[in-house]
Amino acid sequence: MDRTARLYQIDQLLHERRVVPTAVFLEELEISPATLKRDLEYMKDRLNAPIVWDRARRGYCFSDEAAATKHYSLPGLWFNASEIHALLTMQHLLSTLQPGILAPHIQPLLARLRALLGEGDHCADEIAHRVRILGMAARNTNDQNFEILGSALVKRKRLTIRHYNRQRDDTAEREISPLRLAYFRGAGSGLN
Repeated sequence: MDRTARLYQIDQLLHERRVVPTAVFLEELEISPATLKRDLEYMKDRLNAPIVWDRARRGYCFSDEAAATKHYSLPGLWFNASEIHALLTMQHLLSTLQPGILAPHIQPLLARLRALLGEGDHCADEIAHRVRILGMAARNTNDQNFEILGSALVKRKRLTIRHYNRQRDDTAEREISPLRLAYFRGAGSGLN
């Protein structure tokens, strides 16, 4: 468990139990006494957490007096460069995905990604305005075909397709069993 996750868990334990003995922290977090001490000191010194040792109740708790005088909050979400790129790419892919049988499921994902991107110093609209992911050589695809293919895939149905072969300049018809729907970097969707 990384430090940020431990800080959130310490905060949660203190809010839920009001008084938390050292043994409970060590067992719940699966850490050493030295790590607990460092984490509590970090929370007190850097985050202004009003954590005190209550001798009478033999555990750590939030001080009522300190809470009134100091501002305390845990750090928000922080993303490294690769995580931000992954979120932006996911947002772009979901927003450009063809409508159809997946539309009701995509909208909540888009809303959650916008919320994640908006947490921090800049709003999601500013990030979307300043960062663009361009789909080079993107082809227009038929939404109706996408819906039929996606539906057959999900329902595990066979399809009869007609396709044109440019090399031989002829049209052929065959029956297929779609196994997977793939999105090729802005070139549309394809079946495997």
